[in-house]
Amino acid sequence: MKFHRQLRCGLLMLALSGASTLALAAENTATPAAASATSITTATTATAAPQSWPEDSVYQLDLKLQIQTGQQVPLSVDAGSPVLVSMFYNSCEYVCPMLIETLQMTEAALTKRERAKLKMMLVSFDPARDDVAALKNIQRQRHLDQRWTVARSDEDSVRSLSVALGIQYRQLESGEFNHSTAIILLGPDGRILAKTTKLADTDPAFIKVLKQTLQTAGKQGGAKSKPAAHAAP
Repeated sequence: MKFHRQLRCGLLMLALSGASTLALAAENTATPAAASATSITTATTATAAPQSWPEDSVYQLDLKLQIQTGQQVPLSVDAGSPVLVSMFYNSCEYVCPMLIETLQMTEAALTKRERAKLKMMLVSFDPARDDVAALKNIQRQRHLDQRWTVARSDEDSVRSLSVALGIQYRQLESGEFNHSTAIILLGPDGRILAKTTKLADTDPAFIKVLKQTLQTAGKQGGAKSKPAAHAAP
């Protein structure tokens, strides 16, 4: 099973590496003063039947998540809607809380109708400590509504997902984590459409692409994601 996941992840990364990048900036590290950037990736409109994901879809990863309700769901649980996804760990005292706040600020920049079309997903780096009770507590303390999925998975699945999303992490001897921080926009079919590394404020270029994606998803009924529009530099 571990070899199978690594193989699928390798194939996915090959597909993602061939995508066209319109705007790209330096990777953010887990420091308060990290620089911000938006990368916008284009892809050809998917023609595959439902549940047959494009080659560059993150949903190609065959992994399960355990969410804050205790249920087991596939990574593609929110397929059909645009999704903002990121990774975190609960005992992080500074950057991860700021990450969640940035996600909420990004939500607040949308209209009520736009927010209704959007899903949010947080996946923990730390499945050993972030059990269902911890995930549920995060949802309650942060006032996250039903559009949010707060999840954990096994270590191999977490690693595969982080590679597909381009988020790096490693656990220290203390049990804490060094990690990069990013918010990724997935289209309805799981393709990466945009990425921002900006924290503590909204990223105008990212918001622009997010709004365009939500408008497109609404017109198409959320079935497929079109190529991302150009973002402001």
